Amino acid sequence: MTISARPSLGATGVSLSDTSQTTTFQAIISEQINVVVPSNVSFGNITFNGNNSSVAVKSQPQTVRITGVTLSKGNTVKVSLEANSANFTNSTGPTFAAGDVSWAESTWTLGTGVVGTLTNTAFTDVARSVANPVGTVGTTNLVFTLGSHNFAATAVQSGSQTLIATWKFQSF
Repeated sequence: MTISARPSLGATGVSLSDTSQTTTFQAIISEQINVVVPSNVSFGNITFNGNNSSVAVKSQPQTVRITGVTLSKGNTVKVSLEANSANFTNSTGPTFAAGDVSWAESTWTLGTGVVGTLTNTAFTDVARSVANPVGTVGTTNLVFTLGSHNFAATAVQSGSQTLIATWKFQSF
């Protein structure tokens, strides 16, 4: 079988003099990140001796991870934390205040940790990334501290104490 192709009669390319017609293609990409935060921070079983404990209790190191970072040019990611209430809650009576929880400056990849104390009236900075980070921003050594407590001034009941806090991630 033989196949042959013949040009169509009268089909020739002609350049037109008007080349001013253009099309603009636009992709709009919004700022976005993916985050992993600790779901539970435990101070373990706490035993105080006497009425006044000057010993602060530390959590195990916690991990915070930010991936898939897409920011506006020059922006950073600010990580902050706010307690949802003024005090821990339990079923039996007085407990610790949100302000009894603090953290030290931790080492971050592509960012800097900030010293802070938890409050329920505002978000407190935990860390800030470098500008336009490429890769994973995060830490594996964020340690929370439950501060010392003067039991002679304010009693704290035994039992499980719970406080919920909200993380905030902002582009600046």
